[in-house]
Amino acid sequence: MINLRLKMRKAPSLFSDALLPRSCNLGGQRPSFEIFTVEHAGSAFKNRALQTGPSRPAAPRFHPQLSHTKHHSLHTDLMKTFSSLLLLGAVLLAGASPLQAQQKRVSPHETVSAVVDGSRVTISYGRPYSKDPKSGEVRKIWGGLVPFGRAWRMGADEATSLITQQPLMIGEATIPAGAYTLYFVPNEDGTAKLAFSSVLGAWGVPVNEKNDVTRVDAKKESGEKDFDQFTVAVEKNASGGGVIKLMWEKTVYSVPFSVKK
Repeated sequence: MINLRLKMRKAPSLFSDALLPRSCNLGGQRPSFEIFTVEHAGSAFKNRALQTGPSRPAAPRFHPQLSHTKHHSLHTDLMKTFSSLLLLGAVLLAGASPLQAQQKRVSPHETVSAVVDGSRVTISYGRPYSKDPKSGEVRKIWGGLVPFGRAWRMGADEATSLITQQPLMIGEATIPAGAYTLYFVPNEDGTAKLAFSSVLGAWGVPVNEKNDVTRVDAKKESGEKDFDQFTVAVEKNASGGGVIKLMWEKTVYSVPFSVKK
């Protein structure tokens, strides 16, 4: 059980609207955990350390003479941080399903993250190798292990997840702030789609294609480096905004995005 507990002594309304986006679907599961507890007493508030982590210093105290600009900035930072904790908790809860409990990971896992134009974008995924984990033989990746024209879980083991603090613009599509499952559909002619699904916490296969929020184009290029292990990156784009990159063998797929203000 995840127990994220935040105690405040003043201005509890700061977090009253920190709710999960309506687009998130936890697959019918009903969260049964307490996110935070609010206590109203005195003239200041402090946040206690998460019970699952090391102790942390008390949050800054509000002062009557604090300027409106600084107060608004602090309010915004706290909202972003708390919303990210809520989304991460939802993804972790959804991932703790009975189905996944019966599965066993076969690949390393990694979380990559970047702040682009004030919004943090985070992707968690499995990183399979080109070599078969059982036989040690090098496998054909594109058109082999990753089939053309079919949905691929974009990694290994449980489904790949993305969290964005603010809405993203990809081409003509708008991705609302929130948590999503990602999967990928490459085609033999070089075209490809990156799909955003509202169903969270599923095992990677079979891929659920019934709850897509949207699918966006991915650009294929030949890379200079040969990637023996599937790699995802979230980076700032030199021309503005950010870019999501998928890399394996000498193939690189990229999906540029911008943060919607």
